Amino acid sequence: MAEPLSAHATFETCRYQDIFLDQGGNKHQQAGMAMMNGDGFPGKVWLYRDTVEGGPAAVSSAARVERYWGHEGCCCAEQISVLALPGCAMWGFVEGGRRGRPEDYEHGVQVNGATHYLYQAQLEFAYMMLKWHRYSGRDVRLYLPFVDAAARFYDEHYRMRKKTRDGNELDENGHIVITPSKACEAYNGAVNPADATAGLHAVLTGLLELDDDLVPPRKKAEYREMLSRVPPIPTAETDGHRVLAPAANLKTKRCGEIPELYPVFPYDRYGLGRDGLDVARETWQRTGGSKGHVSWHQGGIFCARLGLADEAAEFAVKKLADSGRRFPTYWGPGHDWVPDHNWGGSGMIGLQEMLLQAHGEQIWLLPAWPDGWDADFKLHAPKQTMVEAKVRGGKVVDLKVTPGSRRKDVVLLETR
Repeated sequence: MAEPLSAHATFETCRYQDIFLDQGGNKHQQAGMAMMNGDGFPGKVWLYRDTVEGGPAAVSSAARVERYWGHEGCCCAEQISVLALPGCAMWGFVEGGRRGRPEDYEHGVQVNGATHYLYQAQLEFAYMMLKWHRYSGRDVRLYLPFVDAAARFYDEHYRMRKKTRDGNELDENGHIVITPSKACEAYNGAVNPADATAGLHAVLTGLLELDDDLVPPRKKAEYREMLSRVPPIPTAETDGHRVLAPAANLKTKRCGEIPELYPVFPYDRYGLGRDGLDVARETWQRTGGSKGHVSWHQGGIFCARLGLADEAAEFAVKKLADSGRRFPTYWGPGHDWVPDHNWGGSGMIGLQEMLLQAHGEQIWLLPAWPDGWDADFKLHAPKQTMVEAKVRGGKVVDLKVTPGSRRKDVVLLETR
């Protein structure tokens, strides 16, 4: 009979076999939004949808919240298994070893310090579901229970946390206080992190924008109340300049992510055509996060959203260069593995955002496109719209918009 695996060996052999890594894992899925009309909505998104009702994971994520914390909502950790529960190496091994789980460790919380209080991936997927509906026009009803549960978790969980600490559910401004928490994986000990606050604003606003037959007025009144309790996206002063902050308060920094720009992407709170563009640009210039191009780093997307054409182009060239391997798109390793789908996915989004962005009813062409680059493109836009064009010598030629009624909404946006 073979020797049983030690706890250390168990960790080493199974840590990535059953989990979905969400740090950057949505980058290839967001890239697909502009390239398809909903036909390829990824199976991973279906997994999230099924964490609440209608699928094999229905008994796990929402039930986990009820079991450990006694309130409503769902809790999808940064790295989850196919059952929508934390991956075993993230939860911690009761046998001990390299990532053992102490008997007195807080119920419901992962041992892994990179992800232990990090739940905002569920807000990213919830927002992606709403954007899928906005782009494709397809029925979003099956996804709304998850979208609701993803936001509701924050509202109920952090009211419960604060009441446990000091007897009050809300702060002096009537807001929830999102702590203990993290700002992405980058910062420990975060209070009201930018990624979570921006995500809550985006998701709840998106729910309120849906037609009444999808979200009835009674439900919208509830979401308005929840939105009123979400703290503002944090800002700070740096060298005399107003910038977006990773969180209202922080303790320690772990890695090079830039959570302070999540209000730019993926959550659409700042950027071209929105208030605070100068604040977001100053944030990019002064961030302490990494501006590298490898793996999931999304500097190219941020630059495109901020209309910084030359910087966005530099990222695109580096991101989408030949990998140097037999298969040109086998990028990596950056932080993780080969092939790194996040490397290509974040590169694709950046390139698409350089060509086309949408805000409200408008479709902006060449919002961050460099002088001297020609292109042929065909991309989807919201409201079941297809935009096909060529760029020659800095001019848009052979523009075709389907349906034709959307042609009036197309704007050539000069950013340089």
